[in-house]
Amino acid sequence: MSIRNRKRSKAPTPLGVLEFSSALNGDDPLLILQKLRQFVNVVGYERRLALSPSTDADANNPVDESGENASNGDTSGDEESILSFDDGDAEASPKRQKLNAGTSAKIPAWKLDQNNYQVPFVGTSVSKGATGTINRNVWPTGFMEVYRKHSPSGVELINNDFISAVPPGGIHRSLHKESIFCLNNDDDNAGKRRGKGGGGSSHSGGQTRGKIMSISLQSNYWMALSEWILGFVSMNRLKKQLIWEEGHVDAVASDCEINGDKSEKCAVPPAIMAILMKQRLPEWIDVIHNYTRQQYHYAQQRQKERNQQKKQNQKKQQQRQKETKGDHQVQRESQRQHDNNDKKKQLQLQKRQQREEALLLSAVYNLNALCHLSNGTAQEVLRKLTAVTSISVKVKSGADNSHRGGKFGSFSKAVGGGAVDGTSWMIQLFQQSTATSSLEPQVECLRLVCILLEINDYNVLSRLTEVPAWLLKQSSKQRGSSVGEKKFGMAYIALRYGIQQLLELEKRDDNDGGDAQEKIDSYAQCITRLVRDVREIILPPPSMGEDADEIDGASGSKNEFTLGVSATAELLSGEVLNNLTKLSQLAPPFNSSTESIQSILDGDDAYERLSQIEVASVESRRLLLLLLADKRRSPFLYDIHHKARGAWTTQAQEQSPIFLSQISKALHAILANQGQNPSMKLFLGLCLKTTPELVPHFFRLLQFSDPKPTYRSLAALTLIEGVIREAPPPHSHVQGDLLPTKQILSAIVPACVTKNILGKVVQSQSALLVSSGLKIIITILRRAHGFISSLSSSTNEIG
Repeated sequence: MSIRNRKRSKAPTPLGVLEFSSALNGDDPLLILQKLRQFVNVVGYERRLALSPSTDADANNPVDESGENASNGDTSGDEESILSFDDGDAEASPKRQKLNAGTSAKIPAWKLDQNNYQVPFVGTSVSKGATGTINRNVWPTGFMEVYRKHSPSGVELINNDFISAVPPGGIHRSLHKESIFCLNNDDDNAGKRRGKGGGGSSHSGGQTRGKIMSISLQSNYWMALSEWILGFVSMNRLKKQLIWEEGHVDAVASDCEINGDKSEKCAVPPAIMAILMKQRLPEWIDVIHNYTRQQYHYAQQRQKERNQQKKQNQKKQQQRQKETKGDHQVQRESQRQHDNNDKKKQLQLQKRQQREEALLLSAVYNLNALCHLSNGTAQEVLRKLTAVTSISVKVKSGADNSHRGGKFGSFSKAVGGGAVDGTSWMIQLFQQSTATSSLEPQVECLRLVCILLEINDYNVLSRLTEVPAWLLKQSSKQRGSSVGEKKFGMAYIALRYGIQQLLELEKRDDNDGGDAQEKIDSYAQCITRLVRDVREIILPPPSMGEDADEIDGASGSKNEFTLGVSATAELLSGEVLNNLTKLSQLAPPFNSSTESIQSILDGDDAYERLSQIEVASVESRRLLLLLLADKRRSPFLYDIHHKARGAWTTQAQEQSPIFLSQISKALHAILANQGQNPSMKLFLGLCLKTTPELVPHFFRLLQFSDPKPTYRSLAALTLIEGVIREAPPPHSHVQGDLLPTKQILSAIVPACVTKNILGKVVQSQSALLVSSGLKIIITILRRAHGFISSLSSSTNEIG
């Protein structure tokens, strides 16, 4: 499910059902941790192998009849990542050396005859049990199939209060109580446990080794639980998820349906489902809120440390000016030690953040798995995830509880003030610095939004796409509304802040090799999926008739908008439209023809050898051009083109100038970046002819500085003259009422064409500049003459 698991190239060691059950029913934390991690690796690998569309997913690792892989995988590398206690020392502890030595030799360290007694080992042998057989295009299969038969209700995972308890209960009680747990002992104290007084060096970034192992146990248990939940998900949904994760974007539309079966029921037993929804789901949501609060606290702490460091550097600089040469050497040595301590603290904090991030990811994995089960389950997950939460939720991070009052107050102000609403955590997650984030939390949040969108349920979609009213109206009176009205839907947050973060990632040139680029590519894939879901689910489908431009009752019905025209327009307006415009500018150019534009509007344009960011930009351009030019599918243009059919409501009259102004800004942003491209000029003419009401707003934003005999001024004059010439003639009446003279003039002459500028152009010594100015004057006079002629003819008809 994560990037690390998805890219695993080597088959894990097979897991037996009896050894897994006996380990979970025991009380050895280290053994439980190892088997949970092995369970996650085995089940995830077998699921991808059975359902992946790639036929060569594991060509080098054939599966034999017993289900065991012919090339034995090794999980010794995973054990090291489980027990990273970040002591800051270069050498590992004696216990870890024994553990690693025993693992590499395939003999546990506790079986070694360390004192040379020459006595054979006698112990209890536990049967490994069946490992299962992997069958392609079958789910569940392999170990999951065998385990489901052995334990249909998953009592070892679900009903095991010892390992399912939240810290500091259950298995975590002894780990939180003791500072060292069999991991930093010498030969004399091997196997013993030390109490609170034993060893102050066990602390790692404010967390003892027992607490570190407790966090690893909790995150791995939740990851195993998410894999178990996926065992009840239909094969079609899992296939589609794998297609997106493996980057086969073009195969989604052809091989898998966008929307799942709405009549599909949850296959999890009701008793187990009650435990998941009533006990586990609140725990996962608490972890998500606590993680974002903790990250906000870290950001404040880093800013405070930077300010203190700046002041200290200033004081040290003043002291150096007064010190002698001998004092300089002492000062440099002290500064060197201070820098080493700072690096050690930063490393410990970084590892602590990685553990907290792993716990967050395990919680989000389970939310994704639950949303796959059924529509009703997804509705309940979304309802609880977006509910207003109290600011009294505890931060499970030891010493940080002392900052609760000021930190939570500052956090609530940062996300809107007052009580913290249910989606402020997602805003905080996308706004955190990309330099300190691995992008995996953001990737999984985007996948959660896409999974919920693809359910295509009205209740889910309406809650996902909530937008505050004051964002559209932009009035101070609306901004002062109550907190309950300030709701941000998760889809709106993903579109606004998710695309914005992708634009920031595209500008970065300090990527750390292939691993960083791989994470950025996974993030770009999620943005592609999100934008495509909006285009294919939120907006109406493409017209299948012969005349797609004809507006009639069948092709122009408001019922084609799943959320309604107004709600859809509010979702895609403002910053979302601006981000779509910026991202679409990264797409490759298209041919200058009406057929090419129509293929983009239909989503049928094809390109070769695109990066993942370019694929996301192509998908954004499809949505953007649709919003700007398609009068049937665009929520911005629908009411304007249907006002003659009685759809021109008071709300539409208030919103249409706002939307037309935003469309004009988007068109100007495109022209500023690709204004000399003939294809974009053709698209601009198509937009203005499709929506003549857009002309005054577009004219109002045209800009022209002092005319000079330069290429830039000549190009600007040529563009303005071409826009005036190709723009449709202005309307004189709206619903039988004559428009004001000021409004008519704004549709004839752009505001940037003034008497002063025209005078300078005509009096210029450059013949090219004078010629361009005269062309503008002639074009304006012809446009005005045409309007007067049409006005007189309409008056004669009325008379």
